[in-house]
Amino acid sequence: MATAVVRYTGGMQFLGTSGSGHSVVIDSSVEGHGNDTGARPTELLLVAQGSCSGMDVVSILTKQRVRFDRLEIDLDGHKTTEYPTFIDTVKIIYRIWGEEIDEEKFKKAIELSLEKYCTVSTTMKSKISYEYEINSKG
Repeated sequence: MATAVVRYTGGMQFLGTSGSGHSVVIDSSVEGHGNDTGARPTELLLVAQGSCSGMDVVSILTKQRVRFDRLEIDLDGHKTTEYPTFIDTVKIIYRIWGEEIDEEKFKKAIELSLEKYCTVSTTMKSKISYEYEINSKG
């Protein structure tokens, strides 16, 4: 079970604390009557999705003994304009660096994460598309 406590701290700012005791500041932009002191809630959804999937990919590649130097995940979510608003599509680009990356294993790790293991991805139920890039060291 996942737990969190979100506490109002003034203006449009909140402090979210996870069940594991880690905190994050959430705020709105100045245009949204906030002070721009923290991430937006929708940004945190994308961060959660990217990190959840990233953890899966790292775990799967590690079990398959695929060595890599670096992994980055870029996410671009499209929010609808009509109420109720929601993120209807997410484009994800996985970038990995290493000398001998097995493309099929990398692609399969991504697919397993998005379709089976990443709770955030399966919870959001947005239309997700992805790309991947394999880069040599550097």
